[in-house]
Amino acid sequence: KSVDGFQGEEDDIIILSTVRSNGRGVVGFLADNQRTNVALTRARHCLWIVGNAHTLYKSGTEWTDLVADAERRKCVFSATNDATMCKLVVQVKQELDELDDLLNADSAVFSNTRWKVILSDEFRKSFTKLKSPQLRKEVLQKLIRLGDGWRTTVKNIDIPGASHLAKIYKVRNLYLVWSTDVEKTEGRYFQIIRIWDLVSQQNVARTVQRLENLFSMYTDDYLDHCRRVQTQGKLEVPMVWHIEHDIIRYNKDCKADAHEEHDLVDTSYAMENSKVSESFLLMKFYSLSSGVAKHLLTATDGSEIDIPFELTDEEQEIIQFPLTSFILGRSGTGKTTVLTMKLIQKEQRSLIASQGLHLGDDLSGLDHKNIMPLKDAGESSVKQVFITVSPKLCSAIKNHISGLKRFGTGDISGQPSILHMHDIMDDLDEFTEIPDNFCDLPHEHYPLTITYRKFLMMLDGTCRTSFFDAFYGEMKSSFERGHSRSRAVQTFIELKEVTYEKFAAFYWPRFNADLTKKFAASTVFTEIISHIKGAYQASRPCTGKLGRQDYVMLSDKRFSSLNNEKRDKIYDIFLEYESMKCTAKEFDLSDFVNSLHSSLVSEGYHGDMVDFVYIDEVQDLTMTQIALLKYVCMNIKEGFLFAGDTAQTIARGIDFRFEDIRSLFYTAFLAETEASNQGLKHGKKVHLSDMFQLSQNFRTHCGILRMAQSIMSLLYFFFPSSVDKLNPETGLVYGEAPVLLESDNDENVIMTIFGESKTKHGNLHGFGAEQVILVRDDAAKKQIIDLVGKQALVLTIVECKGLEFQDVLLYNFFGSSPLRNKWRVLYGYMKDRDIISHSEEISHPGFDRSKHYLLCSELKQLYVAITRTRQRLWICENTEDYCRPMFDYWKKLCLVEVRLLDSSLIQAMQTGSSSDDWRLRGTKLFNEGQFEMATMCFEKAGDAHREKLARAAGLVATANRVISTNLELGKASLQTASEIYESIGMHEKAATCYIKLGDYKKAGMVYMQKCGTSKLEDAGDCFAMAECWSEAAEVFLKAKCYTKCFSMCSKGKKLFNLGLQFLQQLEEEHSLENSKSLEVSAIRTKYLDNCAQHYFERGDIKHMMPFVKAFSSMDYVRAFLNSRNLVDELLSLEMEMGNFLEAAGIAKHNGDVLLEVDMLEKAGLFEDATRLLLLHIIVDSLWSSNSRGWPPKRYAEKEQLLSKAKEMAEKVSECFYCFVCVEADALSDVNKSLPSLNCTLVEGRKCANLLVELVASRSILDVHLQSRASGYNIELGPGSEDENSCNDMLASNQMSPQTLFYVWNNWKSIIIKVLSQLCHADGPELNDYAVMYEDLCAKYFGLRKDGEADRYVVLNVNASWLSTAGRNSLQQDGNRCFLGAPQCYSCAQCFWMNELSSVGFSVLKKLEAIVQISPKSSSSYTLVRTILIINEIAKFLEEPQFSMPKSSMKLRSFFVLCGRRFFELVFLVWRDGTTRSLLRLLDSPAAYGLIADSLNSNLRPANKNLTHGHLGRTTMLLLHAAQLDEALLSRLLQYLDNSSDWAEFFQYFKRFLDSGGDRSSLISNFKRSLEFTFNVKWKDELDYISPICYVGLMECLGFMASSCLIQNDFICCTKSLLVNMLECRTSKVYIDTCLVSNSSPDSDLDRLAYTSGRFIYQTIMAILTSKHMLQEWVHKTSCPSSTSYKPVLLRLVVTLYPLILTLSLGNCYEVTHNLLRNEVFKDLPVEFSQKIVHA
Repeated sequence: KSVDGFQGEEDDIIILSTVRSNGRGVVGFLADNQRTNVALTRARHCLWIVGNAHTLYKSGTEWTDLVADAERRKCVFSATNDATMCKLVVQVKQELDELDDLLNADSAVFSNTRWKVILSDEFRKSFTKLKSPQLRKEVLQKLIRLGDGWRTTVKNIDIPGASHLAKIYKVRNLYLVWSTDVEKTEGRYFQIIRIWDLVSQQNVARTVQRLENLFSMYTDDYLDHCRRVQTQGKLEVPMVWHIEHDIIRYNKDCKADAHEEHDLVDTSYAMENSKVSESFLLMKFYSLSSGVAKHLLTATDGSEIDIPFELTDEEQEIIQFPLTSFILGRSGTGKTTVLTMKLIQKEQRSLIASQGLHLGDDLSGLDHKNIMPLKDAGESSVKQVFITVSPKLCSAIKNHISGLKRFGTGDISGQPSILHMHDIMDDLDEFTEIPDNFCDLPHEHYPLTITYRKFLMMLDGTCRTSFFDAFYGEMKSSFERGHSRSRAVQTFIELKEVTYEKFAAFYWPRFNADLTKKFAASTVFTEIISHIKGAYQASRPCTGKLGRQDYVMLSDKRFSSLNNEKRDKIYDIFLEYESMKCTAKEFDLSDFVNSLHSSLVSEGYHGDMVDFVYIDEVQDLTMTQIALLKYVCMNIKEGFLFAGDTAQTIARGIDFRFEDIRSLFYTAFLAETEASNQGLKHGKKVHLSDMFQLSQNFRTHCGILRMAQSIMSLLYFFFPSSVDKLNPETGLVYGEAPVLLESDNDENVIMTIFGESKTKHGNLHGFGAEQVILVRDDAAKKQIIDLVGKQALVLTIVECKGLEFQDVLLYNFFGSSPLRNKWRVLYGYMKDRDIISHSEEISHPGFDRSKHYLLCSELKQLYVAITRTRQRLWICENTEDYCRPMFDYWKKLCLVEVRLLDSSLIQAMQTGSSSDDWRLRGTKLFNEGQFEMATMCFEKAGDAHREKLARAAGLVATANRVISTNLELGKASLQTASEIYESIGMHEKAATCYIKLGDYKKAGMVYMQKCGTSKLEDAGDCFAMAECWSEAAEVFLKAKCYTKCFSMCSKGKKLFNLGLQFLQQLEEEHSLENSKSLEVSAIRTKYLDNCAQHYFERGDIKHMMPFVKAFSSMDYVRAFLNSRNLVDELLSLEMEMGNFLEAAGIAKHNGDVLLEVDMLEKAGLFEDATRLLLLHIIVDSLWSSNSRGWPPKRYAEKEQLLSKAKEMAEKVSECFYCFVCVEADALSDVNKSLPSLNCTLVEGRKCANLLVELVASRSILDVHLQSRASGYNIELGPGSEDENSCNDMLASNQMSPQTLFYVWNNWKSIIIKVLSQLCHADGPELNDYAVMYEDLCAKYFGLRKDGEADRYVVLNVNASWLSTAGRNSLQQDGNRCFLGAPQCYSCAQCFWMNELSSVGFSVLKKLEAIVQISPKSSSSYTLVRTILIINEIAKFLEEPQFSMPKSSMKLRSFFVLCGRRFFELVFLVWRDGTTRSLLRLLDSPAAYGLIADSLNSNLRPANKNLTHGHLGRTTMLLLHAAQLDEALLSRLLQYLDNSSDWAEFFQYFKRFLDSGGDRSSLISNFKRSLEFTFNVKWKDELDYISPICYVGLMECLGFMASSCLIQNDFICCTKSLLVNMLECRTSKVYIDTCLVSNSSPDSDLDRLAYTSGRFIYQTIMAILTSKHMLQEWVHKTSCPSSTSYKPVLLRLVVTLYPLILTLSLGNCYEVTHNLLRNEVFKDLPVEFSQKIVHA
């Protein structure tokens, strides 16, 4: 039932089919959560879900979590892991005829078969020839059944003499030939099925016979294991054995000579006697899998497929080796196969790992034989690079790897044709899609298969500077770094490169003949490239060359044929070569490589790091070339695989040994890694790599291998250091021995062979496509071609490298050898190895490496020539003079067969070939660059197109070779080639020819008109090289190569506008909105910048601006104009564009504040504009010419600007508007009254505007200072100094000393806080409080913070606040001047200090004038307060941090004034009975300080003690204030005798104030002090106590002494005295203590009260009875503030009577009578006197 149909139902067990299966995660209806919910909740007990877990997991729905949860609970089961289920699936597929399921990569058909089935290449070819799809399915079904264990009981065909090992099953009218075999893997042997072929009945017997021949080579043990059978029911299952001993496959050949085993090919195994091309032993086998099945069912052309085939044990070991390794193997041993299979294995593992949820895949079973199909696996994360020198080999490997990757994903489409033609001249064409850099290389390019030249180009593109920049000339600016270069550019570079051909043709003839006469060009070129410039030195990788001494010393370090003298000459040639090359502005590959080393060492490598690097044919590289690999891959331990064969090192310019590269690896690669260094530190040998040898040859038979090994033996003997010694190669196929041809006449062998063919048969039969004649050099080749014509392929040995043929005729190798008779040195080797008897008298020279150095290259060339054949090798010479030593060597070793050249042999030698054979051979020759022979092949094949292509390529090759020496021939060849190319529609190659001809314009026209849009860039490059700039620009624009387009437009003034038009065109077409928009934007900017710069340098600003305006962003416009100081132009442009904020910035930079204000206003930044305008007004007001910071200067525009500020502020907010209005009012020039100024001050406080407070305070100060002293109100009492009182007075337009002091303090406090901030400006981060004062300072001085920098812009550099040092520290930038914050703070600090001092002294002078006013009783309090204010201000100005030089003398006069006037005025207050006012004054710290400071100014000259007058005044004040601290006490005691009554009194007074105790001591000492003072000869004293002061002290003593009588509940005194005494704090405290002690009477106090009263009584009586003395006393101590005689007299009388009454000191009547007698009442008020007298 469907899910919808089952809704509402349920069952115990539910099986749910999820239907969908795809790699995209599309689940259809299952994406509906409601349906999913229904489906999952139908089961009561058990729910089985059938589906594709991978599809469900990738859906991104609830199924993703469901699958993940099931995986965690181990509840995901794969059907392919269950044999029963797999069998059922296969059975159903067969019944339903659904074997198309074989095409599915994850088909269950192959996932669990019992047998491993492998298919031969012969079977694959036969199968793909089947036309019927049904027949193909039947055959595959048979294979599947075999793999599952099914065996037939019907005998299909009977082959006489055949063993039972080969089995034949009939499929319709065809026969499947197969057998059971044994395979070893993972520590086990197990049986497998090997499918040999699918043949018709007539071919069965032949195939079986071939197999029987093969089986005859097997050991009995091996055959026994193959024949064993194990069954399970009716099915056969493979047997498995754990390895207890090796099962030997092939029989040993006992006839092998033991002495040959060490240096000749290994013949100890039996060999198959068949043609190499038909050998089952050399055939590829493929494991049956879904990918192979897919190929078999879909392939129709019989073409090969790139799928992994079965590998040998040797190959498997190398592939599985995890570390960096070196692979050595002769030609045909499978080195390239190992590299590609290892690369694919790592690619596969990375892909599997990237899949995330594996859902049961077991990676442990992964091996190189089973490339698992990976659907939708995404990108591999591993980065692998495969590098080889040969472009042809690289192309083949690239296609092979691509095919293997496609096979791994189930895709077998797009197999390359075997007739694919790869022009070796265009080796970079194949990589145009790969960028020339390693930076952010897309993953789809990996695994990267490239030639070494492409690798160098990519490294060059990754470096910051290109090696080729020096060669591009005018074209340099048009190249895009890192992008793949066009064909035109590649051709341009190739023309600059010195190859061996150019070296030999152009340079060699021009060298000093004395230097070159004993050398071959190839030898010198090899030494220069491989050793002088190609030797890698780890300690000096960037030098690029060996020094002369180092190079000459190489003859001692390695086995060399060049002695010191020869090397010295070669070095001279090298220097001459370098000089000539530099003059010609050319380079060789070593220059390129060494330049890259230098760049990478100095700059570092900034590209993508590669994980693994595979290098094939490594023998074709120098050491420095190999060393470049270390920069791109840091995976030294595992990341490198080198493969090659030094026996094939015949490339000119290369001298190579594997030992050299191993040494390089350990010095330049391994030793430079941290791990290696650590290992070496601990004394451990670091070994991370291994050397592998591939010895089994798959290309040729044993006869050829034996001969090749004989050559290697000679190389090992004579030149052990020039070639790596390897184990002999293994050959499994027997073949006929190479033949030495001898002729029975003197006729040339070539003439004999090919002349015979012509005369006997009447036609030109000749050699076939798989046969070749090999000769030594081009001269011999030309000679042979002249003889044979088109009857045979003729190649030189160098040309044939990389090619293989069935048959090879090696002609006249020894006869043309430069060694000539020196070949006889071989006889010495033969004697040494007992190949010939020592007794044989054969004369031969001894081996001398300096004489026989050519023997090494001769042997290597001979080795290459021999190994080109797969089947037959004929060697013939036209003379026996030089070949005999080698022939004797081969004959003695029985390696050759000597045959007489007769007609039967000639006929056997010649084979025919079909057109397809010739076409295939022509393609192979073409791909190797052998164009002449390829032309002949295509001609024989009747392929006119390919023939013309090959002929044209040959003409290009000829031109490249001769153009440097024969310009006319070179040009003619290129012209002809171009015409041929155009005739066959290969216009790109024709264009390349025109480039080489130097006709760049013609090449550009061809590219543009005939090669389509893909080659427009090449057309542009050609036009650029022709300096047709406008044409180039237009073509580049069409090609969307914008960098190059605008580079062309930059070539001349006339082209600039063209580029501007292009930009406008692009904008109109919206071409800049594509994926390249960022790149194009950068190009556009660069172009416009260049054009604008051009006009700027010429001062043509008018023509410059259109390009500037075309910049893509205003940011760039600003950067451009600012960097060139074109500020006015930028300002105009910003305003034109409406960028008012940016315009404001420019105005700011120009120092134009008002313009900046306007721009800010237009930008809508009203607050910023307002603040800036106010700052401008402040600066102009305070610091314009002749201004010194105060008062604000009046000027005409001020009020208008202030109004504008208010208007702008109104647009911000009401609060801000109020803020600005207050500040504007403060700055206004309108005359302001004292009340209005005070109002401004109050408003400034409310809105926290410090500037307003400062300005208003200073303005109020000015009003005070400018007013006369008489204008001050001094008739004020206590409380007039309060803030509110001061504000009230100011508001009522009144001034007083208190208001002056109040405003001064307000102004001063702001300044002090500013100074404090200036002093700590370099402290921690500023708080809000500090910011306020810093802002005030900046406003006042006209400073603007310069961004984040620690400096300010000074708006007026002529301002007087700037000190000389500050002015010298100014830094100018255009119209602006900057001053560092420290200098700003220093100057501001100096200014404010001066201001404080100046204003402070002005205030003091004003206050001084006030205190000089004659005091009145109503003004005495204010005058005293003024004295205190003066003292306080003077004290402040005297403080070290605020004092100014030369101010101390001025301040001294004020201190003297204070000291003098204070006591005068304060006693007026006391005298007038205003005790509260007195106390208010005394509570002031200033008053207390004045008392203390006055002590040292009132000393008696005789003993420096205090005068009695000052002692009395001080005592009176201290008694009223009830204050005496330790400091003042100490100073008092300093000016008194220690034992004096006064000293003791002050000490007891201090104790009493501190604790309230010692009352009796206080009274007694007070009494004695007064008594002492009274008894002094006052007439002799300069400053004696005044009578009124003395009376006051007696009153105080009397009151305190009698206070104890309060214990008796009464005390007698006058009302005024009581009030005064209660306000006198000391007496008040004293009476309080008496009241507290009322409960415990003190008898001492009673006594003291009486004695003190007696003392006072007696003293008063003494004074009253001597009126004349009192008058003198009053007169002596009189001062303007002193009391006259009569008031003193009155006070004495008033004090006397209450004292008599209180203490019962006498009779009042008697006292009155006595006073009458002395006429005391006469001087008293009448009314007062009468009342006493009549009492």
